[in-house]
Amino acid sequence: MNDSEWVLINGVKWATRNVDWSGTFVSNPENYGNYYTWEQAKIACPTGWRLPTETEMESLLNTTCVTNERATRNGVNGRIFVDKVSGNSVFFPAAGTHLSPDGKFYLEGSSGYYWSSSVGNREHHYVGNGAIGLRFVDSSVFILNSDGAHKFSIRCVSQ
Repeated sequence: MNDSEWVLINGVKWATRNVDWSGTFVSNPENYGNYYTWEQAKIACPTGWRLPTETEMESLLNTTCVTNERATRNGVNGRIFVDKVSGNSVFFPAAGTHLSPDGKFYLEGSSGYYWSSSVGNREHHYVGNGAIGLRFVDSSVFILNSDGAHKFSIRCVSQ
């Protein structure tokens, strides 16, 4: 991706698309991309990009600076985050999750799960051991601690 394919939201340069195959982005912002365990996710962002930290993910939830709401783009459900100062926005598709070991997809079209680079240590929104992620459902968005074996989507930030 080039400079026109990122957006600045609350001081963080977010990629406008999810990661597809390791080292590549999907062709359009509505595509889900691939699903990665946390270990796989840590090396999947293309050159010049990386997983966001927990703090960078939390910047999307700062309601003083960012609004967010459910949205549908080109028939795909997801969540849109809008920087209150600049008006810049970024769309995250509701790609659901791929839970191991059963290999099934869950909540496609209704929830989004995205990995951060941060090790899990939260007691609230606890799902398992492992890593921090961003989750959104109908009316809420929150940071959760999740089992690193689960497979989530990836949205990178600029290095």
